[in-house]
Amino acid sequence: AQEYFSVISGHTLKLLPEFLRFFVAMQEFKRHYEPYKERCLRMTQRAALEADPYMAELFQKPARQFIQEKHYERVAADYIGKFSYACTGVSTDQITALDFLNVSMGILVPIHQFRFDEVATRARLGSHFIEDEIVAIDSQPEAISLKGASGNTYLAENIVVATPASVTQKLLGLAEIREACQLYVTHVKAQLKGSLSRYELNLFSPTSEIILTALQWDGSYLLYSRTKEADLNQVCDSFSVLRTVDWEKAMYVMGRAYMEQRLNDRMYIAGDHNGLGLEPTAISGMYAARQILAKN
Repeated sequence: AQEYFSVISGHTLKLLPEFLRFFVAMQEFKRHYEPYKERCLRMTQRAALEADPYMAELFQKPARQFIQEKHYERVAADYIGKFSYACTGVSTDQITALDFLNVSMGILVPIHQFRFDEVATRARLGSHFIEDEIVAIDSQPEAISLKGASGNTYLAENIVVATPASVTQKLLGLAEIREACQLYVTHVKAQLKGSLSRYELNLFSPTSEIILTALQWDGSYLLYSRTKEADLNQVCDSFSVLRTVDWEKAMYVMGRAYMEQRLNDRMYIAGDHNGLGLEPTAISGMYAARQILAKN
């Protein structure tokens, strides 16, 4: 049978010693992670990991093993693991300790939202913005040639490939990348079951195909699941579907494959291919930009 409890409850108090061990582990991680991010601005992630054995070990270690070593298994199962599942779509058996701890930071530090203004960005770039689909990349001694689906060919001194991992793999002929999880989002007008209707956000354990329910401003809900045909009656007394979105390759979170950021002196890769999240993505882009600007 499913067990339900809120974040602040008697259940929480019973696990207070484990919560303390979790917070101690997170403080240790933060002391290493902040300098790691700074290093990633000026060197590859591989070099940044090798500079700190603690971080290098986290990249290889399964999250489940880390949790066991730090002795907060019940807190992970009942609380932290559910938050991680909501963020990644997979269990702690399937991700690295580094990704798990990075995601867990969202419990301790503020989470911000931002809106990408596509119109303003296009206007700022002006004639420098070219819209095309690149289907092939060929690095020659004199220049890098990019073939577009339009039939046009573009020449560049330097390029940054900032595409989803599977696209990057195909364009550059990479041997191995991390495996992707699948996420399926259903927007519904619904009456949630029982106590689920009392909360804006409900998180579930990885044994559930339903990952989370999130109340929206208009009273509707977003339901996230890891299977395409998830039975929404598990969480809804009644519902009507407004829209569905399928992400067959949502996030590349499984495995230990490492994607090099610098293929040569002119070709760079940016993205969250080696570490999950928007922040690692942005930092990898800044690293590539700094390397290119340093040549001028």
